[in-house]
Amino acid sequence: MMIPDRKLGPKGKIIDALQFDHVSPMAFGHAVPLWFFPARDCGVARIYLYYRGGIAHHGEGLVHRAMHQLMLSGTADSPAETIHAALESLGASADGTADLLYCQHTISARSSKLADAFRMFLEFRNGAVFPNNELDVYRTAASSELKSRMATPRYWSYRKLMEQMVGAGHYQGQFTNLEDYNALTPALLRAAAVEVWNPANLFVVICGELNESQLADIHSVWQEHGAAFEAPVRDAKNWIHAAHQPVYVEHAVANTNQVSSYFGPSQLDIPEHSYYKMLVLNTLVGGFFGSRLMQNIREQKGLTYGIHSSLLKPGRHYQWLVSSDVKAENKALVIEEIKREMQVLREVPVSADELAKVQQYLCGNIKMGFDGIFSMAARVRELQVHGRDYSFMDSALQEIRAVTPEEIQSLAYNFLDPDSFYISSAGAV
Repeated sequence: MMIPDRKLGPKGKIIDALQFDHVSPMAFGHAVPLWFFPARDCGVARIYLYYRGGIAHHGEGLVHRAMHQLMLSGTADSPAETIHAALESLGASADGTADLLYCQHTISARSSKLADAFRMFLEFRNGAVFPNNELDVYRTAASSELKSRMATPRYWSYRKLMEQMVGAGHYQGQFTNLEDYNALTPALLRAAAVEVWNPANLFVVICGELNESQLADIHSVWQEHGAAFEAPVRDAKNWIHAAHQPVYVEHAVANTNQVSSYFGPSQLDIPEHSYYKMLVLNTLVGGFFGSRLMQNIREQKGLTYGIHSSLLKPGRHYQWLVSSDVKAENKALVIEEIKREMQVLREVPVSADELAKVQQYLCGNIKMGFDGIFSMAARVRELQVHGRDYSFMDSALQEIRAVTPEEIQSLAYNFLDPDSFYISSAGAV
């Protein structure tokens, strides 16, 4: 099969190694492990409270998202304005998020004030009552945001893909509807807050400039205020992965001349030792500006402003998705070009030069994930969420550089069969 010449960028700097300390967890108290990554001459620090499991473990995604965002919305004695003013008086901030595989709260402050900010957060968190007036504000804002997203083709193309790929009985196939916000109550949010707050469900990462005395103060705060564990560990929710047969789904969205499309297989059983090889393949296909999909569909044919592929692990299995937004008249051609690129990779080995450029880019991109004083919090989180250790990161650059054209072709043959992919399009269809 003949393929066009690929535009290859200039060679960049070779990244030889990832620089990070193999910090072992210490006992933080109440059976909760702590990873501490010190930094110098920055004057600030952060505490990350991670809750294992996330929505995939607990279910009730809307409840847990609302609970984490409203954690500081008020206690019996202090309204939200008082809480945030108290934190701001310390030059501190605190926020929360809920994800599929983890939830977190982040407390940030100047190093000298972090223990005080942490104490305030825990006091307000343990006393949270989720007042109705703050919940009403949340309902209004969140439902307005969802309504705006539901008017876009991209929202519906992703939703329809997931509903087909995993089914409504799986956490990725459950989507919030506008009427669901009316079911939120303070009692539901409080029950969710109690449920996640137990030692077996928590781990902590602290990054920044802290001396021994400041770290000891934080530990004392945790000993005093972090013991409000009220619930036993809840067993993980049982989910049903009930994918339909691969289909092409369309969903009409009014008032647009665009079409958003998602493209991918239901799940990939990629061995852990092949992860970095698959990451190279993903980058080659659509993971950076010089990828084949970008060069073909954007640069050569001008059919889209952007097209992207991503390798995800939202649970035990991997997912690989391609997404793009195009004019309605280009939809069919773009889908065919995506399929064609998959087939080319299955039949024709990538050149050594093109592979080397991808490997170099990917090594540099991974290295960027270790830059900055707070980067290791996310790295530890990833290891804990997926049950990995530091060796997974230690071997990253070596494994990426060791990938051969033959391995890329073999992976593409095994995992990128375009006839086995689900396709969804939404918009002017």
